[in-house]
Amino acid sequence: MVWPSTSYTSTTRMTVGIRIFSSWEFTDWVKVPAVDLLILEGVGSGHWQIASRRATLVWVDADPRLCLARGLARDGDAVRPQWLGWKEREGAYFSALGIQEEADIRVVTTNAR
Repeated sequence: MVWPSTSYTSTTRMTVGIRIFSSWEFTDWVKVPAVDLLILEGVGSGHWQIASRRATLVWVDADPRLCLARGLARDGDAVRPQWLGWKEREGAYFSALGIQEEADIRVVTTNAR
């Protein structure tokens, strides 16, 4: 998950500062130089506060069991309780902000329910 903090450098390019969520903690702010295309992935990338600064919002549906399995394969089974709690809060967050409905493109994987 990333939380962007942007400052415009021109009408078509911007410099972006992000915090990366990894190993259940946020990193320090990382400055990303201005580029023609920047893809932000994660829960916060659909937040309404950055809606005016994004060109396209893509929603990806995947089977929750597959997402959990991939996360546990990466992070280890010791964090299963955190993953289950996170998935519950994530669902409430998406519902409260209507992020899925705001998506310009919706991708449904073959394993999605």
